[in-house]
Amino acid sequence: GSIFDQRPTVYEGSEQSLRSELNLFTLPPTDVSTKNSSEYVPSFPLTSVREGFAPLEFLLLAENSGYYDLSDSFLSLTCRIVKQNGEECGDTNIVAPSSNFFHAMFQNLEVYVNITLVSDSSNFYPSIAYIQRLLSANPIEKANALRDELWYPNDVPEKFTSADQGFKKRFELSQKSQQFTMLGKLCCNIFNQPRWFPSGTEIRIILKRSPPEFCLNSAVETLEPFSGCPYRVELNSAIFYSSRKTISQKILDMHRQKLASGDTCKYPMVDVDMRTFTVAKGLTSATNDGIVLGRIPKIIVIGVT
Repeated sequence: GSIFDQRPTVYEGSEQSLRSELNLFTLPPTDVSTKNSSEYVPSFPLTSVREGFAPLEFLLLAENSGYYDLSDSFLSLTCRIVKQNGEECGDTNIVAPSSNFFHAMFQNLEVYVNITLVSDSSNFYPSIAYIQRLLSANPIEKANALRDELWYPNDVPEKFTSADQGFKKRFELSQKSQQFTMLGKLCCNIFNQPRWFPSGTEIRIILKRSPPEFCLNSAVETLEPFSGCPYRVELNSAIFYSSRKTISQKILDMHRQKLASGDTCKYPMVDVDMRTFTVAKGLTSATNDGIVLGRIPKIIVIGVT
């Protein structure tokens, strides 16, 4: 008989299994499905990155025996901060990127797989990325790996002076319009799952830019003779490095046979949804019936501004 209790599975039709920590009487398996370690393939935007607020769009196409591992892929950005008219900033221009600037630069992320939209952050991308980094990264990661994404939070919110260590560090990296480079992984469901995409898969990534007043921190909101935010972000380089794996021929043949028979690839993903609503000042309780619709969420994070 089965060693498993009769209980519902996470995904309809999925098989029951043991945790690897409980496989006490077997040796760890040896992976023979790949021929070598990752090869990072650079992809460049389809349009010029210098075209103002034009979205960044990357097209990835896995060819031959290469499979894409999006969870191991990353984006490199090189940019600088200039005045609204394109002139370089001087000693008196106190402006810096916001914390988590790598993600704050973009207000929306869309990912298409074979022309089908599989991920859309609905203009909440900076907030989703900030919450995920804040809650999922440990202190060591925040003090090391996330520095490449410009994770330098303010000691005091909205305090944009050299007395604040977070703002001071971001200012030192970008002052006088000097270039700085960031490196990080995009935050979305398709990038957080471990399964690879087979050869012939077309993946399109579209990043829509945030307005400067959203992603830049300045001691002043206006500056003569400019109207609105007196500064802007000048993007000089953007390269997406996709992790490509070389697969053994037998695995390739097996996958092609399964696809030819009408079977489809399965990618279990955890969706992240963000909703906003307003509570009138002075109320001690509020009810909103539209917060949770359909599936019951695993985790709910509530933020108040």
